Amino acid sequence: MGAKPWSRNELHPRCVILAGLIRAERLKRGWSLEETAECLKITRHRLARIENARIDPPANLLCRMEDLFAVRMSELWLRAFRQEAGLIP
Repeated sequence: MGAKPWSRNELHPRCVILAGLIRAERLKRGWSLEETAECLKITRHRLARIENARIDPPANLLCRMEDLFAVRMSELWLRAFRQEAGLIP
């Protein structure tokens, strides 16, 4: 049968993985949603929606996340691709 086709009404599975990686970076540092959102100059609600894969972060916010977390988003995307492919847990 194969995998269920991805629908435009749903977030791509890779985006869900990326959202989890963003949350993991925040939690690894012991930061609250409020603290992190304030540093990113967004609302706590918006950050929660990003971390729950309800919305995709725009490019300018991804750049601020790179600076805040001191990690390249390309590295997180690579991890997301590898997880989606089943190469890493």
